[in-house]
Amino acid sequence: MGNKIAYLFLNGELLGKEDFYLNKFIEEPGDFYCADGGYYFAKKLKIEPKEIWGDMDSIKKEDLEIIENNSNTVIKKFSRDKDFTDGELLVRYLTELNYDFIFIIGGLGGSKSHELTNLNLLMKFKKIIFITERETIFYVNKKMNFIKRKGMKLSFIPFSNRVEELTLKGFMFPLNKYSLLKGDSRCISNIIVDDNSYVEYKEGTLIGIFENIV
Repeated sequence: MGNKIAYLFLNGELLGKEDFYLNKFIEEPGDFYCADGGYYFAKKLKIEPKEIWGDMDSIKKEDLEIIENNSNTVIKKFSRDKDFTDGELLVRYLTELNYDFIFIIGGLGGSKSHELTNLNLLMKFKKIIFITERETIFYVNKKMNFIKRKGMKLSFIPFSNRVEELTLKGFMFPLNKYSLLKGDSRCISNIIVDDNSYVEYKEGTLIGIFENIV
């Protein structure tokens, strides 16, 4: 069986061509969810989401009525006075549903406060992956293999004060038990040169960014 996949639309920007996302949905089928105004990205791509969550301050009243009366989409409304963003509420819910991967669309762009808050969700929820046509952003586990990724550009960003004993094998610029400090630019724009490359580290928090050439 294949992976159980969820696609979550947030209310940032739809970065990239529509065909990129439509092809992604064909290659890796999954279920669709929206956090509030992220609905408009789903609408643009002609996707009917299973559920929409939020305080609904970013969806026009007339559009909300159409969704309620003419679709199978479940709408879950929340008060504005809540402890979590609409996106985090949905990510928590999807995590409980045991999806293998939660691909986030529209999580980048828009206001910097929302963009940085969205990226910080990677610290809590290891299954989420931010995708745009140009980038794939993910939490790096203590050891990760990159099979058949030769030629791809991959950056590593420390999200803790230190990433201890960082090892990169199969990269143009390898490392062996290196201490990467927050703010260091040592691991930007590395290139995978081996089909069986991997990253490994002992302590810390690390984010990976695949960069796609379009």
